[in-house]
Amino acid sequence: MKYTIESTSNSCVETITLHDGSTYTRTHERTSFGSQCGDEFFADQMLRNGICEEILGKVDDLFDGSRPLEAMKIAELDW
Repeated sequence: MKYTIESTSNSCVETITLHDGSTYTRTHERTSFGSQCGDEFFADQMLRNGICEEILGKVDDLFDGSRPLEAMKIAELDW
């Protein structure tokens, strides 16, 4: 499993790629109240593809509670 996060001061794209090449993405946009994501949680995306429950649970715990707004704030320092 590979997890990547790419961020700018206004957006954040999280991507998970599994060993079989399946890719799941969530794109977050900064708003006046924090950030907003129009994509489903990773675990929900994976559930549709029949990924095993054990992986779903771990992904939900680790990544679906991530903090994309913090990544955007860090990216501001790099600009």
